[in-house]
Amino acid sequence: MKYPFGDTSLEARRSDALERRRTLMKEIVDSAGDGRRAWLRGMQDDLMPLQSDFEKSPVYRLSLIVAAVVVGLSLFAPPPASSTAHVAVRATV
Repeated sequence: MKYPFGDTSLEARRSDALERRRTLMKEIVDSAGDGRRAWLRGMQDDLMPLQSDFEKSPVYRLSLIVAAVVVGLSLFAPPPASSTAHVAVRATV
């Protein structure tokens, strides 16, 4: 705190010194504040990384639809026709 009339008493010098220390301490704390806040945010985040949005992508959905259509067609397709080709039978002795 500055005194306009040049008060140089011991009390005035002490209060000036205390004010300078407080200002200095605020600057010291504030200079590391951003890093400290980032570190705290990192500590409070989830430990597991966030899952990507691959399941929401159109390629993934299209591949699931195609797979479902292929499985559905194979399940509901008519059975194959019996073979009409001649089967050679060996004579047993």
